[in-house]
Amino acid sequence: MKRSFTAVAMLAIFGATVAVAIVLLVAMIATKSSDRFDRGFSAYEAGNYVGALEHLTPSAEAGDNRAQLLLGVIYEHGQGVPPDVRQAVAWYRKAADQGNAEAQAFVGIMYALGRGVVQDNEQAVQWFRKAANQGSARASGILGDMYSSGRGVQKDDATATDWYRKAAQLNQTAAEKGDTSAEVSLAFAYSQGRGVPKDYKRAFEMFRSAAEKGNQAAQYNLSFMFQRGLGVARDPRQADEWYRKACRLPCNFPKEALVQDP
Repeated sequence: MKRSFTAVAMLAIFGATVAVAIVLLVAMIATKSSDRFDRGFSAYEAGNYVGALEHLTPSAEAGDNRAQLLLGVIYEHGQGVPPDVRQAVAWYRKAADQGNAEAQAFVGIMYALGRGVVQDNEQAVQWFRKAANQGSARASGILGDMYSSGRGVQKDDATATDWYRKAAQLNQTAAEKGDTSAEVSLAFAYSQGRGVPKDYKRAFEMFRSAAEKGNQAAQYNLSFMFQRGLGVARDPRQADEWYRKACRLPCNFPKEALVQDP
């Protein structure tokens, strides 16, 4: 089964909540801190998910939206607990209702995918808009997709382009400050010409930069570009090597996308 680069990119965008949440929480901790949350976050980073839950749960129940966001990630991905997407949505929603922009984006993603809620593109758009209006690059880019495809809104290419541009600008600023997830999102934008001129070579360079820093989505997409010869000479051996790196941990990236010729 062949998949377009767009489909592969969107799979990675929707599937990267763990890495994105951690990057965002690191930034949030710099401006706001509590001993209970800090202990939970440290345990999470160390892979001690049971210990993380012991500290994060009371912090989240006390109203800490950072803890609520991270608990959503934990329940969505089954880290130290059985996966429970409904519980994940509940925690994302608690954080989102407090104005946490990335939690709002995650609620939108859950509605867009029908994970833990009834699939509803109109609801997804409402949450993406809330997050985008607070400066979420992720939500801005996905809003561009929704307008481009007419999902949950009337199809409007001009509005889609505006949101793609906003997302690219936000990601450019964040990437320059060392945000690897923003670097990956900007690479997606260059691969598709969304808000920036289409440039496979630049997309490849940005995917490679993020992949070398350990970003799983970047490693997968770098593999895809090597397999298809996008922005670089076709090299199936490199494609396989980067795919193996991307999936050294469990992943949902389809191997068949790599082995099919364009």
